[in-house]
Amino acid sequence: MNQPALISDTDKRPLNTASNNERRSRGVRFSEVSIPNILNFYPDLACLFRDGKITHMNRSGAALLGLKDDNDASGYRMADLLVQEFSDVADEIVAQMLDNGEPFSARIRTETGQSLSVKMTAQWAREIDDDAFVLCAQDITQRLELLDDIKRSEEKFRHLVDNALDLVCAVEAGRITFVNRTGLDMLHASSAAELIGRNVAELFSADYRQIFTDALAELSVEDGLMPAKLLRLDLVPFDAHVTVSRLAHLGPDFFVIQARDISEHRRAVMALHSANLDLEVRVRSRTRDLEDEVERRRTAEEKLRDMANHDNLTGLPNRGHLLDVLQMEIEAAEEKPRMMAVMYVDLDGFKAVNDTLGHNAGDMALKIVAQRLKGCIRKSDVAARLGGDEFVVVLRNVKTISIVESRAREIVEMMGEPFDVGGARPAEIGASVGVALFPNDGATPDTLLKAADGAMYGVKAGGKNAVAFAS
Repeated sequence: MNQPALISDTDKRPLNTASNNERRSRGVRFSEVSIPNILNFYPDLACLFRDGKITHMNRSGAALLGLKDDNDASGYRMADLLVQEFSDVADEIVAQMLDNGEPFSARIRTETGQSLSVKMTAQWAREIDDDAFVLCAQDITQRLELLDDIKRSEEKFRHLVDNALDLVCAVEAGRITFVNRTGLDMLHASSAAELIGRNVAELFSADYRQIFTDALAELSVEDGLMPAKLLRLDLVPFDAHVTVSRLAHLGPDFFVIQARDISEHRRAVMALHSANLDLEVRVRSRTRDLEDEVERRRTAEEKLRDMANHDNLTGLPNRGHLLDVLQMEIEAAEEKPRMMAVMYVDLDGFKAVNDTLGHNAGDMALKIVAQRLKGCIRKSDVAARLGGDEFVVVLRNVKTISIVESRAREIVEMMGEPFDVGGARPAEIGASVGVALFPNDGATPDTLLKAADGAMYGVKAGGKNAVAFAS
């Protein structure tokens, strides 16, 4: 059944869409009253500078710096945040970010002396004061470490191939894309540029060109070595044993050709037989090594993409991923109309946990919240963290409003249970839940989130620890 929305008279005023769009185009609007809430909305470090000093810092920033309280940063200057090599030019860095609006990569220092890599942005807050500005800094330390892992993996991959005893040639769509150093020497090429882009069949004498033009896929399933005659760039032929491997995970037409010059071994049948056996073992081992390196690179890249879409603390999807999910669900509803529920979940009493038990206990509580939210929903639904103590739950393809109401009340009940955060006694936290329905309360991700947020604030105003629908 429909439940009246818990909203204030102010929230009932019609939205001026044109005015809202204009404000969004100019950026966030700050004020003395709203600045603490705005800063705490950011999942990364965010602080307000006034007269060159920090006057406000969000909880995430204080946790990143290892401060006991977000007020501990008050009075810090920009140079106090940065490591020595950046602190000497702190004012120039701020001026550059404010002038051109571009982010700046630097390193900051924590209270424990640790150095973190960050990407910083700065935005004027002249509504507060002529020289006031907001600084945001995203911790990219782990991301840079992953990039370094990928780079080291690529260097190891190239070293492994370049130091192989055989010619190793990568082929895509019939064209040569890579030849190792051994291959360049074997073909009497002075540089890879002489071979890259050429048809791989041109490496072979006339009798073999047709099969290496039309039958690479068939050759890749052969278990063994194929005798062939290759041509050096000066057109001098030489005998070789060749294997073809297909690396389908790099593309449907991606092959690796390996060839060993056996010209000198043809004089003795027994020597040739021994070379065949040895080559077979080594080719298989080397192919496995190459495939293992490619798989490690792919895994590292997947981890990097996952970090960009998920909250580092709870592992839940972040705001960007949530907006993508909402947009995809809205687009799918254009073909097959269906109802979707967006629940804005704000914790009640979370600040007291941080203040009395410490930020480590607060982080543990947020992880427990994430687990409880996932336990309340189906696998097809989504639970995300916007930042701070604010979460969003998306119920896809719901049949009735009563199901939505039941799920929302279950979330409130779950959040009302004690939280074991490692202290002498469990922490007590509650939750206020605002619900917006698609398409009744909005047809875009932003309008749905705003409607659910407004309903949640109605709950807060009415005593907290309850559920309210936007309409």
